[in-house]
Amino acid sequence: MLYKICPTCKERYEHVSKDSKCSNGCMKKDKKKSNKNYDMFSRNKESASFYASKEWKKIRRVVMNKYNSLCVYSLIIDNKIVPADLVHHIKPLTLHKELGLDINNLIPLSGGIHSWIECNYTEDEENLMRELVKRYDKEYRVGAKNCL
Repeated sequence: MLYKICPTCKERYEHVSKDSKCSNGCMKKDKKKSNKNYDMFSRNKESASFYASKEWKKIRRVVMNKYNSLCVYSLIIDNKIVPADLVHHIKPLTLHKELGLDINNLIPLSGGIHSWIECNYTEDEENLMRELVKRYDKEYRVGAKNCL
């Protein structure tokens, strides 16, 4: 049997998989504290208010429904079915606020793919995202032209 020790409370717990966690909930507490600090000192307040708006939540839901809550990148490039966690702005929100709620500028992605794209952002990535949207519409959307 393999065990790990929680770095916060020092409790020993069984390591069954990479998702094994301390039974005291230390990871949740640490994550909550980390998020609070990030919100207080680092988060862009303007972006935070945009993502908390009713309009964003509505368009996000529409985009997730349009793409069946699938990561379009994983589906087309990797040929894998992976649930989408996030809705990504193809043209960055920080540079193009006017496209923030434009459904044609949004694509659902998994957290890992989104992080990778954010770290490696280039105009080529932007073009790739547009191409993925076109391919999805052509190959996976049957008969639906507009979901709004």
